[in-house]
Amino acid sequence: MRLVRNEGELVYALDELAGVPGLVQPLVDPGRDLRIYVIGGEPRYAMERIGASGDFRSNYSTGGTARKHEITAQETDLAERVLAALPESLAFGSVDFCFKDGSPVFCEVNANLGCHIPYEFANIDLIGDYADWILSGCLKTDEAS
Repeated sequence: MRLVRNEGELVYALDELAGVPGLVQPLVDPGRDLRIYVIGGEPRYAMERIGASGDFRSNYSTGGTARKHEITAQETDLAERVLAALPESLAFGSVDFCFKDGSPVFCEVNANLGCHIPYEFANIDLIGDYADWILSGCLKTDEAS
């Protein structure tokens, strides 16, 4: 992730990243994002992540913090639209949003994510819930045969 403040920085960044797939998004509200955790292709939980003072990123590993967030209908709808646009179902991962003037703006999809933040800050056991989802699918498959 790179913060670009003006046209010159944008030209430099695009030249430096030539050939690397990426997303250029508008300047968003700094230091805050929303990670919506997906299990079985469905949005289940959300954590708001807040960056360390003065950091434009909302990165827990650089001194930020997090708190449980109750997903709104709008956020669920946006996450489901992102998931529907993927070439295959996301069994386990996240859809991340930044904010622009308080409204969610799509940031990225993660299929490889850490599970410690929901557990540490909200006692949410993503791995246990994912295992339960896998087992429920396996049981249904076994019962059908």
